[in-house]
Amino acid sequence: MADMIAAMRTYLLTKSALTDLVSTRIYPDALPQNPTYPNIALRKISGSHGQHLLGSDGGGNVRIQADCYGATSLAAEEVKEQVRIAMQNHGSNKGAHTAMGSVNVSGVIVDDSIDTYRPPTDKSDQGNYVRSIDSLIAHAEATS
Repeated sequence: MADMIAAMRTYLLTKSALTDLVSTRIYPDALPQNPTYPNIALRKISGSHGQHLLGSDGGGNVRIQADCYGATSLAAEEVKEQVRIAMQNHGSNKGAHTAMGSVNVSGVIVDDSIDTYRPPTDKSDQGNYVRSIDSLIAHAEATS
């Protein structure tokens, strides 16, 4: 399966409204220790391979969750909103395949979102706010 986390990260780093908030702090899977906020962690939630009776149809789907972290609720929400805008506007040529990083993408559906607060793990008073948003991405994949 294509490395959609790397492809999505590459794509999001081209969006200046988003990078004005997080710079290059978009991480695969989890945040580094003692990160600077705001930032984003991208996680693959699920994936599937397209097939028919004779084998692969050359397509796949992957659900990626963008966990948008901020020191304040507003900061996390602003990052989430920019991720939503970037993903909903990807491939605005209806029906056309467009590149997302090095992957050929045929469509993106922005789905579920959830808001949470993570209490501090040290003795401080400062936890962090997380605004998570899922994107279901249809993409091409190798058949052999």
